[in-house]
Amino acid sequence: MDDLISVIIMLLSGYAIRYALIFSGQMWAKSFAQTVSFFILPIITFVITKTIYGNIALSLGMIGALSIVRFRHPVKSALELIIYFDLITIGIAASVKNNYAIILSILTVVILIALKVFNNIQKKNNNKSFYSISFNEGLELNQIEIISSKKIDLIENN
Repeated sequence: MDDLISVIIMLLSGYAIRYALIFSGQMWAKSFAQTVSFFILPIITFVITKTIYGNIALSLGMIGALSIVRFRHPVKSALELIIYFDLITIGIAASVKNNYAIILSILTVVILIALKVFNNIQKKNNNKSFYSISFNEGLELNQIEIISSKKIDLIENN
């Protein structure tokens, strides 16, 4: 029960920090990658701490594994790095205590799907995205979406 309360506190804290950053004009926090980071990174840290608690050898192994990914791999986005950390943490946690690996896996999937569903609902209700597009996410978007109440002949003909 204590772990569930901790997870709820982490999720609420991540959302509150994201909201505070956006409110203070830091629009970089509004991208999908950063939003996922605010929700998943505290949970990854929680699982790492629970997994390595009281085991110096395991803690050194965890630090080594995460350092290899961070310093040896050219990471293109914050989301990519966090997902790598997530997967490594799941692997190491599964070797120590399966329930931490299962909890982290389920929460990661639930957070990713919930954020997608929430964004779809927001788009449907307000015609506005919950996110802004970051530089990395915008590379794949080479089109402009135009929403109009009437047909625009110039666009239709070109």
